[in-house]
Amino acid sequence: MTIRAFLAVDLPSEVRKSIERLQQKSRSLLPTLKWVNPQSIHLTVKFLGDIQEEDISRLRSTLQEVLVDCSSFSLCCEGLGGFPNLNRPRILWAGFSGDVEPFHVLVARVDRTVTSLGFPQESKPSHPHVTLARMKGRFRETGVALEKSGLLETSLGFGTIAVDKINLYQSEWHPTGVTYRCLWSIPLLGTKSA
Repeated sequence: MTIRAFLAVDLPSEVRKSIERLQQKSRSLLPTLKWVNPQSIHLTVKFLGDIQEEDISRLRSTLQEVLVDCSSFSLCCEGLGGFPNLNRPRILWAGFSGDVEPFHVLVARVDRTVTSLGFPQESKPSHPHVTLARMKGRFRETGVALEKSGLLETSLGFGTIAVDKINLYQSEWHPTGVTYRCLWSIPLLGTKSA
């Protein structure tokens, strides 16, 4: 049996609450956006796709060995961005500052490891972000509304997250939407990784 899975860092409740406040404030300003449930927002390290259930424990034991010397670090969740851009956004996201280089090192190490286990290698460079909202169509209209909203001129800070463990999540589809279930966590406890 297969499950849909990804590796990610969880957000603290304070950051989720800050994101939720922004979403509530922005609903009337940006009506074309479909806001992501704040409880579902996470910082993705590696999307795995469909994996076999028997691969879950092998993935964990291999990553534990590879990440044994990685130490925790902090990131600040702040600002807004859009993919592909803010003029015609399909995705509205919040970015990160702080210890971004250790995050890139962590992502590269995880990607190399899971690629050696047969998972596809990441083709795009790592860009730490959390997805706040998605759009289907009317992209230019959304870009104009976003510009008029004043959000882009505001210094938005959502809070700090401690990257002190990596979680394997399973995506579960329900009639009411997608939920994520944590299957295991690997703490980052070692000395500073190189």
